[in-house]
Amino acid sequence: MLVILGMKSKTTFRAHLKYLIESEYVVDDVENKRYIIPDKENIFFYLPLDTVQFINDTVKEQVYKIYLYLGQRWKYKPGYVFTQEEIAEHLGTSLAGNETVRRQIKNSLIALQNHGLIEYEQFYEGKVPKYRLVNWSTHYIERK
Repeated sequence: MLVILGMKSKTTFRAHLKYLIESEYVVDDVENKRYIIPDKENIFFYLPLDTVQFINDTVKEQVYKIYLYLGQRWKYKPGYVFTQEEIAEHLGTSLAGNETVRRQIKNSLIALQNHGLIEYEQFYEGKVPKYRLVNWSTHYIERK
């Protein structure tokens, strides 16, 4: 079967394939001389449409990213402990000398908690503030 991928060279193709194998999106079954695409369904969330619409209508993209990031952590480790620095890194920024980003992350966590999408507890290890994810939900709470 001929598949045209729009790549200009075998080197580029091999580099892309190597990345997919290292990322476990493709399994190299050397013994049977084939590639296998594994079932990765467990990496996705099934969110109710009303929750997706609510989030899209009410919050900025970074809040959505924080929600999904914490959801992935919750799925594999309930009670996950995280820091604002970790969240900032996930968002592609740094907290070093940036009080605006720190405030945005804090407010994002508060907004998610106020709508029942996450629940967390803050505690300190020495002087370092940390958060424990107590709950993560696919359903938001409509407060009146």
